[in-house]
Amino acid sequence: MGLILNTSAIIGWVELQDANLIEWLLENAGEDIPNVHIVTLAELERGVLEAPDEAARSRRADTLNFGRDELRQASFSDTVKQAHLFGIVSSVVSRKVSHNACWITAAALGANDTLVTMDQQLADQLRAASQVANHLSRWLRKRQRQLKVKHFSR
Repeated sequence: MGLILNTSAIIGWVELQDANLIEWLLENAGEDIPNVHIVTLAELERGVLEAPDEAARSRRADTLNFGRDELRQASFSDTVKQAHLFGIVSSVVSRKVSHNACWITAAALGANDTLVTMDQQLADQLRAASQVANHLSRWLRKRQRQLKVKHFSR
């Protein structure tokens, strides 16, 4: 099973040391290294730059380095497909869900990966959207796929 971790999941793994998330990743990643989206790396980079103090900057830099050095960067070979999927995802979630989360979700959909997140709002809205008639559910049905989202509470 391919996995793509969004920003909240990487923070949950590295900074929060969320035991449930870490245990699930160890059980489900198998020999595969989870994927990270370039948008996630950009969000982590911003976190380093905006850190309020040296302790936060160091902690956030460790998280960024982990994401950059230990995870596999998701493939971006078909940018037109990802743009299309971004449009689909962003059309079915509220504006309260960040565009960055929509890009990461689009990459997960395109690769047929499981999106791993600690973002409750994102997980709830994606699950709800996949259950009603809309662009996302039609895209999934046409390809005989299901939206795969694994959510961990903070």
